[in-house]
Amino acid sequence: MTTHDPAHRNSVLTTFDSIADRGEAARHELLFGDLARQVIEGMSVRPGQQLLELGCGSGWATKRLGKKAPGAQAVGIDVSARMIAFADSETDWTSRARFECMPMETLDLPDDRFDHALASGSLELSGDAALAEARRVLKPGGRRE
Repeated sequence: MTTHDPAHRNSVLTTFDSIADRGEAARHELLFGDLARQVIEGMSVRPGQQLLELGCGSGWATKRLGKKAPGAQAVGIDVSARMIAFADSETDWTSRARFECMPMETLDLPDDRFDHALASGSLELSGDAALAEARRVLKPGGRRE
């Protein structure tokens, strides 16, 4: 599946903006929490590694990633500026997590930067282009979770 269709991207953006506007952003942890926590727990993150979450939504998993190992740095990206604003507003400043607004299909991030990339309930919204971008920004030998 490749979704470069602007109408599809706009539909996804509108949906997640609406979730943020209704104050329901925090519900993402309820929907995906158990699975994402198990995946994060099983990740072999070493101190100082760079971590990426694709489609971070409210940012709760990105913050968890940033706490996974001493000095690890986590970046959460999402297409919805309103979700990013929510994630920023909920940052606890101890998780070493930051958030950026951009589409998963065209990441404005350098090649070979991240040691791990996590996507929890987001790749099915973007498809092959997002997966190709995740591969591009992963270091050689980096892991997709």
